[in-house]
Amino acid sequence: MKRLKKCLIFSLLCISLCGCSNANAPGEISVSEANSQGASQSSENLENSGNSISSTSSKSAIATQSTENLSSARESSSEKTNESSAPSDLFAASVKSAEISADNKLINAARPFTVDNENGKLTANIGYDNYVDIKTLQNCFVNIEAENGEYSFGGAVNADGSLDLIGGATLELTDKNGLTRSYAFEVNRTVCDIPIVNLYLADGSDVSTIDRDVYSDMAFYIDSSGAEGFESTDFLSGGIHGRGHSTWQWQKKPYRLKLSEKASLLGFPKNKDYILLANYSDKSLIRNITAYDMGRQLDSFVWTPTQYSVDLFVNGEYRGVYALGEQREIAKAKINLYESATEPDRGYLLETYGADDESLVNGKDFFTVNSGSAVNLTFVDPEGGEMTDEQRKFIIDYFNAADDAIVNGKDYEQYIDTDSFADWIIMQELTCNLDCCYRRSCYFTKDKGGKIKMGPIWDFDLAFGNFSMDPGYDDWFTIGEDNEDAYITVNWCNYLMNDEKFRGKIRERWFEVRGRLVQTCDESVDKNAALLERSQAENYKVWDTMGYKVGYESWQCANLNTYSANTEFIKNFVHTRAAWIDEHI
Repeated sequence: MKRLKKCLIFSLLCISLCGCSNANAPGEISVSEANSQGASQSSENLENSGNSISSTSSKSAIATQSTENLSSARESSSEKTNESSAPSDLFAASVKSAEISADNKLINAARPFTVDNENGKLTANIGYDNYVDIKTLQNCFVNIEAENGEYSFGGAVNADGSLDLIGGATLELTDKNGLTRSYAFEVNRTVCDIPIVNLYLADGSDVSTIDRDVYSDMAFYIDSSGAEGFESTDFLSGGIHGRGHSTWQWQKKPYRLKLSEKASLLGFPKNKDYILLANYSDKSLIRNITAYDMGRQLDSFVWTPTQYSVDLFVNGEYRGVYALGEQREIAKAKINLYESATEPDRGYLLETYGADDESLVNGKDFFTVNSGSAVNLTFVDPEGGEMTDEQRKFIIDYFNAADDAIVNGKDYEQYIDTDSFADWIIMQELTCNLDCCYRRSCYFTKDKGGKIKMGPIWDFDLAFGNFSMDPGYDDWFTIGEDNEDAYITVNWCNYLMNDEKFRGKIRERWFEVRGRLVQTCDESVDKNAALLERSQAENYKVWDTMGYKVGYESWQCANLNTYSANTEFIKNFVHTRAAWIDEHI
């Protein structure tokens, strides 16, 4: 494991933002109602001219709109404001211009308000292309240029002089005759239906400086104000670096996060390690999420990951829809296996074809079983350098014994958990996940005193008909060719699928779980496609790839020109593939 450098304490994050939580929930809800639901506010309302001013805000309904109206105009005081404001024909002052200041630490440019002097409104329309995060809006410095008058701020003014623009801050303008007019701040903020990850690199470093292997210092928080069922977070610090095999070479890059302290994100068990997957070649953006939802219908895997779609902003710039999820590792809340620094019979996590790092040493960091049916089995957890010679010998000998039993069709049940092998083959065959069929991202576990299990399942962005290397869909994907140049070569599935006893087991299991898997696929696609309806449109404004072939995407998917066509393709693919398995299992 690479050691995470001690994280810097960013001066830009040491402002009063760190004590803030999000105060806005989606839908027609006032700021005071949102606060009563547990959204904390760092703002402290100050007295204006000796009078306490209410922070209750009015909001227009957004059920049929793509924006969340965060108006600070206060319905409860609107009559009072109109009565106390000077008549327009007598009032001599006006607001010439107003803007959210570029001096706010988390934005890189000013955001102008539209000034309506007649009705006393200062309106800012905030979208993904001129983004202002919610903590800035709650702790905001604004620039005002007034004509023929002086101004002050009222309502939700924080202790440091910043304004809570969504909590009821107002502008009080007084002309040379002593007459005063009150202006309401109105913020119309684009809010989609998934959580927002606001991530900031140390010293404002550009996203292009993130290294594949070395952590860069960062801090982030999650804004779930527009996402039902998720909690927001305060600022969390840690490091970020790249991840993935070939996916790191693509324009939209995946990342790994390591937090300074354990924290729960989006309801996951507290942990330090998380991933952000770009899903660049997957135009649906949800293939992994769908596959994992399906995998949880099968109970033989030691663990099945969970991922959620998020909108990612880095230094205030939109980077697209990502999937936030858990990193696979041996841990009590994840792959719960027995751990020991010295005992040979302990828990192990291994990956086939994982040895693409030239620094890895055969026999120390990876090995190949005697028959060649499981190639370059790499020690993932613990890593080879963390293992004793006795531990390496123990697990290599065990896999070779299992290999001998599988190849010869004798007593393989003593070494492998056939339930997990059957479920794993079913998942790979139904989704046609060729890239993980005894190649990369094909995992095995073995616990203390236990047998080899397949799983956890992992990496489905090129599944469901989305891989340019797919040979066709009228054959088995897990059974390899007897050709060393083939994409999938002879592996343990060749022997198991031709073993009468195992074939009978997998046939019985298929018809037991088939209906649940197909139904779960349909439901997961429909649910997540609906959640992404607005975010995917923003994603493809940044990554203009719809209708073009990218990465290892198949041509049949590359030719789909709309988001809905991509998501419907997944469902149709699974129904067609399930029917083929029915006839050939």
